Amino acid sequence: MALYFDTWLLDVSVFLITLFTLFYVYFTWTYDHWKKRGVPFIKPTLVVGNFGDWAFLKSDVGQMFKSIYDKSKQNPFVGIWVFRNPAIVINSPDLVKTVLVKDFAHFADRSTHADRSHDPLGADNLFFGKNPHWKYMRVKLTHLFSSAKMKTMFHLMNDIGQDLEDCIGRSAGEPIEMKETSAKFTTDVIATTAYGLKANTLRDPKAPFNIFRKRLLDFRWIRAAQFMSIFFLQGFAKFWKCKVFEKDCEEWIRDVFWDTVNERERTKENRSDLIGTLISLKGQTEDKNITFTGDSLVAQVAVFFTAGNESSSTTMSFLLYELAFHPEIQEKLALEIKTVLAKYDNTITYESLQEMKYLDMCFKETLRKYPPLPFLDRECTIPYRIPGSSYTIPKGTIVYIPMMGLQHDPNYFENPSSFYPERFDKDNGKPIVPFTFIPFGEGPRICIGERYGSMQSRIGMAHILRRFEIKKCSKTESPLTWQTLALSPTTKGGIYLNFVPRKK
Repeated sequence: MALYFDTWLLDVSVFLITLFTLFYVYFTWTYDHWKKRGVPFIKPTLVVGNFGDWAFLKSDVGQMFKSIYDKSKQNPFVGIWVFRNPAIVINSPDLVKTVLVKDFAHFADRSTHADRSHDPLGADNLFFGKNPHWKYMRVKLTHLFSSAKMKTMFHLMNDIGQDLEDCIGRSAGEPIEMKETSAKFTTDVIATTAYGLKANTLRDPKAPFNIFRKRLLDFRWIRAAQFMSIFFLQGFAKFWKCKVFEKDCEEWIRDVFWDTVNERERTKENRSDLIGTLISLKGQTEDKNITFTGDSLVAQVAVFFTAGNESSSTTMSFLLYELAFHPEIQEKLALEIKTVLAKYDNTITYESLQEMKYLDMCFKETLRKYPPLPFLDRECTIPYRIPGSSYTIPKGTIVYIPMMGLQHDPNYFENPSSFYPERFDKDNGKPIVPFTFIPFGEGPRICIGERYGSMQSRIGMAHILRRFEIKKCSKTESPLTWQTLALSPTTKGGIYLNFVPRKK
């Protein structure tokens, strides 16, 4: 017997029609948001809004934002929908400066969601943290990344650079996957400079640091869905209690941190590294709601290990890839390294690294072409009227800056798909337009580890290029195929290259 109508078939049909109608109304309810406000917008697609290319695995998130930028760059800002939620994409470099620097007070927080109640390592670290906790921790840690501190860390990094050189030497002549090798190098660097520990991942693939590094950065389907929610679907992230770090990784990070802290306190060892700085903060209170203790300290170690590892290893591997396809650039760079080192008894020093100007240009060009974080996100925390318009951004609106789009715009970078380091030569008469090249962000929330990441990457490259020629091999992809699940540019097939010892 049917419930409401004469037949079950009619009952089911009405139920399905009603369900579809509610579904349609729910997802289209906000789709007139920008039209009502007179803001230019890109037409959304049902359910996915303007995130269809990424949601359907047609492109990675960087290419998706580049596509949005390419469609709308004639407008200083444009309305989009993150699935059903209205958001704004900033296209104008001048407006980018306004958001990141001039009127930073309105956009001090990232849009990402990490709930302190069940994800303290995600919520309290410098990358995801909100004000005022973020501001206090930033002030306390800034000195750790000063030029003076970089000098004291240099010899530790340089020792690992020699390990990298030796590691490649043991496999020279055979295809080497350089994303993995670069990640081992940066893992060993972070372990020695931040923890005061020898990770030995370049020598031992089964070393604990290497195992958990892979686990932390493994983008399986479930982790990709969790990160998508943390970055773009904050309501889902809160409902499903998504975490930045998985439970076993959290436990490992805590164990390493507290074992190191306890040992230093027992031996009274005083080191001016990340752990030493956090020990000095332990127990301090800024106000009744902010106390530097427990997971608030561990969170900084966790994000330092992951962010410092991934961005630097990615940049190194892409630079090596480009050098393999541009032997003329590679030889110019190798000659610079050889010439500079000859002035320093053929020894890589902090001072010699500062003289390698072409190496710096090569890194900047790599960061331009392959930005480790291809977009920036900010949440409007105080209503803000956009200069030169009648539109006021309401509190809670998410603002995105499409760095991949800006850094690949031919209006700012001629032949943007080409690898051309000389575009960053200050003497070429073509200065870079401000705020079109911001791979580390800009303003008060610029990446705190910019100097650190740059130095460790340049040390690694100097060690490699002074000894080896980089060659393509049978496993080298061209063009590269991209992993659409990742937030940063990541290849599916890895980056395989051959290394041939240079003639002395």
